[in-house]
Amino acid sequence: YQRYGKEFGTLIQGAFTDEPSPGGFLYPWTRHFPQEFQADHGYDLLEQLPHLALDLNDQSPMVRHHYRLTQHRLQEHNYIGQLARWCADHRIAFYGHLTRTEWLSLCSFYWPNELRCYKQMTIPSADPLTASCGWKDAAAYHTGLKVASSAAHLFDKGQAGSDALAVVGDEVSLRDLKYQLDYQMVLGINHFVLHGLSYSIDGPRKDEVPPSIFYQHTEWKYMNTLMDHVRTTAQALTGGEHICDLAVLYPSTSLACQANASTDMWGALPDEMLIHDLADQLLSHQKDFDLIDEVTLQEKVDLSGKLLTAEPYRTIILPYLRYIDIQTAQALQRFAHNGGCVILIGPKPRA
Repeated sequence: YQRYGKEFGTLIQGAFTDEPSPGGFLYPWTRHFPQEFQADHGYDLLEQLPHLALDLNDQSPMVRHHYRLTQHRLQEHNYIGQLARWCADHRIAFYGHLTRTEWLSLCSFYWPNELRCYKQMTIPSADPLTASCGWKDAAAYHTGLKVASSAAHLFDKGQAGSDALAVVGDEVSLRDLKYQLDYQMVLGINHFVLHGLSYSIDGPRKDEVPPSIFYQHTEWKYMNTLMDHVRTTAQALTGGEHICDLAVLYPSTSLACQANASTDMWGALPDEMLIHDLADQLLSHQKDFDLIDEVTLQEKVDLSGKLLTAEPYRTIILPYLRYIDIQTAQALQRFAHNGGCVILIGPKPRA
């Protein structure tokens, strides 16, 4: 900003985050974390640390849930909040994604309740990596894209973004790129940032960008035709009214309460694949849905049980949950008593 401040808000219009990890993986910690935890939950975390990694007794899930709630609050306020305020003060948009959005287990370590974190972004985004998007065995990408578009709908954002077309292989054609971009627009994406847009297919990360968008490729001369299609379609999908009557609860508490199944960053916790399969089943049967996070649900269900979201959700699905925050459970009870429909898939979660 010191060098290019006069360009902010004109030539420079935004800042983009790509998988920031201010807390690290598994158990983020600072010397002040125990005090912050005690202020939130009223007991000493240091005496309960083994519960984070081990199932010792019935108290273990609660300690983990409380730990992730404090982690979420601190990261959302001290990282996302600072960036959002800085960008607003300097007249630029703030957008991007925080993790591999589609892997819910990974999000529960890096960014608990990631969906809620996007409330402060101008354009919440996802990163649908590889060429396998849209296939049933890659249904995780349905969920990841729905995180971004749902955040846009829940928090009244005009656009949902994508860090698009990364690592799609060296044989990809414009036809393949159009399929990928159309798939994302169907799931609510209407703003695209081309991942790693470069001048050459040379270098150590050459495989991260589709060769067909380089001038060396035989289809390069048709690239403007594809971009015009994406631009006009995304513009047509911006500013309209999104109408959806079905919500799926984002499983942040259920993931946070479980013992970590793996330290492998791709190691999914129990039930994650079932949730992705549910997303595939809903979309395959033309049942559009939004994900809704627990904090927003607690805030938006009033004492009479009316759900005060912009979207007219009449049904809320609880997808293979093992645990749920008790305030969320109470909000769902009020919603049901007021005539809303709550569908439980899988086991009855513990509060």
